[in-house]
Amino acid sequence: VFLFSDDIPVNLANNDDLKVLKSLFPNKDIYIVVGSDVIINATAYKNRPTKNSIHYFNHIVFKRAKDVLTEEAIQKTEKAKSKIKGTLIELQLPLYLEDISSSQIRENIDNNRDISNLIDPMAQNFIYDRNLYIREPLNKTVLKTKPFAIEIIEEISKKVLDQIGYEVLKEKDLYEKIGESLDSKNIKLLIIRDAKNNNMLGFSAFHKISTSDVYPEFKSSYIANYVREKTSGRIIVVDGIFAAPDSAYDNMEQILITETLAHCIKNDFTYALYNNSITGSDSPQLLETLNLQGFFRIHDESTRKTVYGVDMKFPICLTLNMESFLKEPFNKNQYVYRAISRSRKRLQKVMTELYPGSLVLSMDNDMINQILINKICSMNKVPNEPQEPRVLGENMVVPFGNVLKGMVVPNTITKSLHTEKVYSFDTTKFKIMEYPFYSPIENQIRTIESFKKPVILVDDLLHKGYRIKEIDPILKKHNIHVKKIIVGVLSGRGKDLMDIQGREADCAYYIPNLRLWFNENLMYPFLGGDGIWVENENNTNLIPSINLILPFYSPMFIRGASKEAIYNLSMVCLENAK
Repeated sequence: VFLFSDDIPVNLANNDDLKVLKSLFPNKDIYIVVGSDVIINATAYKNRPTKNSIHYFNHIVFKRAKDVLTEEAIQKTEKAKSKIKGTLIELQLPLYLEDISSSQIRENIDNNRDISNLIDPMAQNFIYDRNLYIREPLNKTVLKTKPFAIEIIEEISKKVLDQIGYEVLKEKDLYEKIGESLDSKNIKLLIIRDAKNNNMLGFSAFHKISTSDVYPEFKSSYIANYVREKTSGRIIVVDGIFAAPDSAYDNMEQILITETLAHCIKNDFTYALYNNSITGSDSPQLLETLNLQGFFRIHDESTRKTVYGVDMKFPICLTLNMESFLKEPFNKNQYVYRAISRSRKRLQKVMTELYPGSLVLSMDNDMINQILINKICSMNKVPNEPQEPRVLGENMVVPFGNVLKGMVVPNTITKSLHTEKVYSFDTTKFKIMEYPFYSPIENQIRTIESFKKPVILVDDLLHKGYRIKEIDPILKKHNIHVKKIIVGVLSGRGKDLMDIQGREADCAYYIPNLRLWFNENLMYPFLGGDGIWVENENNTNLIPSINLILPFYSPMFIRGASKEAIYNLSMVCLENAK
């Protein structure tokens, strides 16, 4: 058996690729070997037979003993076989051989069982030497989103306030109590609903003020002077953050804070003050969550007035994505989730100490994924839930960074471009390369070209644009039409880069003046990291990587922070990874 070269992509649905395949073996009979399920379900076989299509190739089809033999299934099989114009040979493996499958091999490896009777010894040694298959899913999973719908309400009606009172605050006649006060301040609401039943999961209230309005707002000259010293930009006052008490989501307050502040940053607000003017009191959990975003207490002893403030001009972004990197069975273990929650709070807290008083915007990875999926599916004009029978949009999605790894966007052809930032052994420089054990980037792009579809590029962040700068010339070389780039976080610098390249960009969150960004998993040794180039890396059973923290690396990119704060951040990351 010889492996076919990976620099010549062959898409069974692409007639030009199949024509090339034939030309590579002149005067030879070419047979396509497939399982019986492939000719029934694969898109290429459902198409009408045309010149150079897959239907004109010879086929060896392996029937399975476990195939469903209903009358409908038999009719589907016969219809699919009738489209094949080349020679069709049907074979069936003995039952004891058919039972040997990749699923069985994976299961045995996961349970530390011997696989020598299932696979060739050389292949067995290759798998063991590289720790392959362990806890890895056989197929990509369709990405499921949280059923959240976010809306901004500028004109507050009695109906909305009554719903807030009934579902969130558990109070009657809320409109009569606070409606006039809300109207007088032009307060807006950010509401998160359950998209399935329209129930309210939580809301925030906020309004804008100028520096001259601070004293009338809080009736405190101390707070007014303090705020004027700290900022001269646009100020937003958050009048309350409230999660429904019976919500199934324990991080709803965190999500509400992030969505509220991200909305304000996008609208050029540079300073936020928190003052609960709706109920007058806050839970210790909410105050802790505010503190973990960088809010600090501003207290006037003379009037006993307390508010909380944070500078949003140059925020740090932290993507909370640790859960998405867990494998079976840990991704369903409540003890693991509690450990992540405890460690996460320590990480958030130590990040607020890098630039005291400055915002650390903690972004929920599920929320990023949900917004990205909604944007992709809307652009592709397909539903954001899987459909039966399958409905595919006209564009294909190509994730090329840390987002949507191993995932499929509903009703959308999804083909990842496996890239990684790889540092030199002395970490003095880096370059963007293919992920270990994957084809070179250009070969991967050739495969994408074979789909002959417009491309939606997707990444978690676009700021300095190292990845897009690397792949952009290759995409142009192969005439791949990039319809749009959609990212989780887009900075002002990233937006400028897209304007320079002449590409259309969209995002889940727009942060014009992004100071720093961190992915939670990349901070922890053995749980994530950037690649590092070493000789003979294929002989190791762990992919060489580095975390950009002490003692492995001096994080020079954290400019302006104290040495003590950087040391503490590194120590917390090491302790959290234990």
